[in-house]
Amino acid sequence: MNSRACVLALDAGTGSGRAAIFTLDGALIAVADRQWSFTTPPSLDPFGKEFDAGAFLDMLADATHEALDRAGRCEIRAVATTGLRGGSVLIDRAGQVVAASPIQDVRGILVVGDVDGAVPDLFRRTGHTPTWLFPLARLAWYRSEEPDVFARVATLLAIDEWLSFALSGERRATPAGAGDSMCLDVAARTWDDEIFASLDLPRSLVPPIVNAGEIVGGLTSPAAHRFRLPAGIPVVACAGDTQAALLGSGVVDAGAVGVVAGTTAPVMAVTASAVWDPEGSLWTGCHPIPSRWVIEGNSGRAGSSYEWILDLLGLHGAHRFADAEQLAGSAPPGSNRSFAFLGAEPVDLSKLNPSRPAGFLFPAPELGIPVGRAELLRASLENVAFAIEANLRRIETATPLGTGGLAMTGGLSASDLFARIVANVTRRPVRRGGHPQGAALGCAACAAVGAGEYGDLTESVSAMVRTEIVREPDPATSDVYRDSFEQWHERWRTLQSIT
Repeated sequence: MNSRACVLALDAGTGSGRAAIFTLDGALIAVADRQWSFTTPPSLDPFGKEFDAGAFLDMLADATHEALDRAGRCEIRAVATTGLRGGSVLIDRAGQVVAASPIQDVRGILVVGDVDGAVPDLFRRTGHTPTWLFPLARLAWYRSEEPDVFARVATLLAIDEWLSFALSGERRATPAGAGDSMCLDVAARTWDDEIFASLDLPRSLVPPIVNAGEIVGGLTSPAAHRFRLPAGIPVVACAGDTQAALLGSGVVDAGAVGVVAGTTAPVMAVTASAVWDPEGSLWTGCHPIPSRWVIEGNSGRAGSSYEWILDLLGLHGAHRFADAEQLAGSAPPGSNRSFAFLGAEPVDLSKLNPSRPAGFLFPAPELGIPVGRAELLRASLENVAFAIEANLRRIETATPLGTGGLAMTGGLSASDLFARIVANVTRRPVRRGGHPQGAALGCAACAAVGAGEYGDLTESVSAMVRTEIVREPDPATSDVYRDSFEQWHERWRTLQSIT
């Protein structure tokens, strides 16, 4: 039997690392995951987060071995990498990891005033805020607080870029990853020399930029041995997981809108040029396709909060999500006037407030209105859908949105009930692919370009990504949700005054 031609996507996500093998027409034939977590240095609690890069790489290699065993006879033509965006891996001249941080590492908040004061028009340059969330502020922290560590740093890489380096030995950045470092002129898609000069940071800290789909280098012999892959196959640039998920859900044309309903729920609209929110509440970034940008309203915690409420309500075991779906589906739209405020919200990215309150509001028990596990579960899903709608409205004030509905991916997108709620809250059709691994599929589309199967990303996405409308809005239910959304939004505004 002949081997199938395939590509490998490596995805270093928030809570796990994933190895996914796809055929060149986009069929997922094997996937394996390994759970991981971040640590908090005692001296930096609660601000600092770190991870063991070597251990993470070993877990990805182990996941790759399992995926290869499951795939059977396949020929891996290329490998591409994606990962949690906004993180950073600092490496020395020899390529050894000096420090590795996820986006949750906000130690930069301790020195952010120095950064913001030194660089004029930082938001207009980079499209990102607040500064303390991103690698630029982490660099400033290391220089100020741990100068000996900073002196060892030769290169700043995003997590997906570091994975490419670990496989190929080549130091390269992508426009999407560079944009999430706050060191990029986002409109020009080039490193912003004035940012480095203003902060007296060496320009040599950042590597050359290549576009998604371009070959970074060949798989080195040590990496080939570690991952059980053929030495020399192309290692291909991609982007952070959120941007890769746009590719994996077919969100490539100007006006198209994607929702990555995973740990968080970013809402991203594609634009033909860089577009800024004049109020600074939305991010502007680079789409993986060179002639495209994105404007984003990040709806905050979504899947992570939903898992928390499942634990709180005693839903455990292998069938917990199916049990929760059945329970939540038994409650009516609007959850009998129960409202959840669990982290998903119309985020103003210029005024992030980690101390904001969370909880539920529901009718007083003496009113006799049914409120139980079903209503609280459904209200939790409606919370995320209401946040998506609020952020869509914000985005629409900055750029026109297309009429093709919402393309949704991520773990929560697998819920048919959630898809139905989103369609009715937003009054837009919801499109979905055959599986929720949108970031991995987008990564595979990049690998397929690097393998020479397709000429560019537009072609590979067209050939490999298939989505269909899974839910149309129901006018009567949408009317119910119109009123529920306004009540939820009013209560959310009231809660913002409580810290």
